Amino acid sequence: MIDTVLELQKKLNALNYILAKGKEENKPEIKVAIAIYDDFLFFLHGLLWDSIVTNLYWLYDKKGQRSIYWYLNQVKKSDSSFEQKVDEQIKEIDKLENEIKRVKKFRNKWVAHKDKEPFEKSEEFWKKEERLTIEEVEKLIEVVSKIVQIECPVSDLTNSGIHKIFVLTHLILNKNPDFLWKMKEYGVIERLDYSELNKLCQQLKEQ
Repeated sequence: MIDTVLELQKKLNALNYILAKGKEENKPEIKVAIAIYDDFLFFLHGLLWDSIVTNLYWLYDKKGQRSIYWYLNQVKKSDSSFEQKVDEQIKEIDKLENEIKRVKKFRNKWVAHKDKEPFEKSEEFWKKEERLTIEEVEKLIEVVSKIVQIECPVSDLTNSGIHKIFVLTHLILNKNPDFLWKMKEYGVIERLDYSELNKLCQQLKEQ
């Protein structure tokens, strides 16, 4: 259980990092990194999201033998003195019913089976009030993390390594902004025009 929760935290950390960098696209080094890795980052974002939803689906499955419910029942069986605390934790989980329903809908209709409904009735399926949000995912992960940490305290291991994509680009460009031209020449950067590239090189030289 602890490994599963740590893995979820790492994936969430990576997903949030990508989203945060996307909001910094006006910075020269971020603009170049996104131009180089745009398709990869889009693909990675989708994989992380689907994986997080799938893990949350079985983690909050009341009947599952890998779920937080199963884990808490094992804790209760191991020591009767934990019974009251476990019951309180289960009540706390049950308050997340709406978020859990959205996880199940997304997993069943989109991730697991690719049903026709999300494609043929996309506006209805993806309507704002029923779509799973990153904030809801964060809340679900936070709840199980707190529960598991009580019995199995561990250090924070959420560093995903995704930051290296942006750090490497930043270091290369700050050391040698003209390297951008070589990347353009060899087709590594495809979506920046020459006037934009000129402007970025100048900005980086002035930093």
